[in-house]
Amino acid sequence: MSFDNNKKMALSKQDKSKKGSLDAPIAGLVQAINASPDLYTTSSCSGRIVLLTQPMSAKKDQSGWIFASHEPVMPADVLKAIRLFRGNDAVWFRMEGFILHACCRTIGDAARLVLLARDAGIKRSGIISATDRKISVEIIDTERIDCPIAADGRLAVSESYVQWLVEVANQKLERTREKIKKVKEAFASF
Repeated sequence: MSFDNNKKMALSKQDKSKKGSLDAPIAGLVQAINASPDLYTTSSCSGRIVLLTQPMSAKKDQSGWIFASHEPVMPADVLKAIRLFRGNDAVWFRMEGFILHACCRTIGDAARLVLLARDAGIKRSGIISATDRKISVEIIDTERIDCPIAADGRLAVSESYVQWLVEVANQKLERTREKIKKVKEAFASF
């Protein structure tokens, strides 16, 4: 199948994310990439703050989300979600920066996209697949927090620590938003 057919098929598919729609803070960048005749996006996330349960088995498919937000959060929201959770699994607080996957018509287009992202400050960008059928680029912001905060149905850290953790996560989320803007501005010259 040709690049153009792959692009048409990919962009016509229903959003398969848990949220079911494009995140507003990354929508402009996604639209700019998809408007290019030589690129299209396959997945994206503008960054998020989540609480995940992790069973003792530590198997990803057995983990669950008990709270998720693509916007800054309040410590009270995080504490409430932990209090409402009924289970013995560990609860992890996670902040993830933005991520974007794009397919490119040529290896040259992929290299240009990677260099553009790196020049905009996203150092963890690269070509992750280059086959006869598809050339894929991954752009990942390095803003991240990942730590356990509850277990056995109770908070394992102080409430003041949760407040500080949320403050830091919100700051990191704001930084990831600024990086999205930088990449979008740089993309204007693609």
